[in-house]
Amino acid sequence: MKRYMLLSFSIMALAGFGASDAIVFAEDRGEIVGTWEFVSQFGDEATQYTFVVPQDGDATFDNEPVKDLEFEENFVAFTFTLGEKGKRAELQFEGTLDDDVIVGEFLFSNSVVALVDGKRITARAEASIGTQSKGSVNDSAIAGDELYLEGKTFI
Repeated sequence: MKRYMLLSFSIMALAGFGASDAIVFAEDRGEIVGTWEFVSQFGDEATQYTFVVPQDGDATFDNEPVKDLEFEENFVAFTFTLGEKGKRAELQFEGTLDDDVIVGEFLFSNSVVALVDGKRITARAEASIGTQSKGSVNDSAIAGDELYLEGKTFI
């Protein structure tokens, strides 16, 4: 009977974890906690975004939930969605953390579409969910294997 109850609890716990997106922290989450200002370069244009990683709770990118957030040593990676209904694109971010600076790339279909520089704009203890974005890409869409961001096409 004890084994049955333990197995039932384990299955329910795994089912619960399977329903949520993976968040992997091999180190103390405090190193990446904060509100970050990201600036990306799409061709000649710079666009600003807000990335929020609270001490407890879900991270957001431009007020959208972040999926598959990874932080190990100085490596940071996550998946996020940009755009509005009908014009949404799922992108990945991969970069490195050095104190209050994150440098990396936005990827679409494993191809680099933009270089990104990020800096922490709030102290780690001040990070909270719901921080307003300073900018967003509203003209984003995916068509076949192409990504359109702000009127530019990236393959």
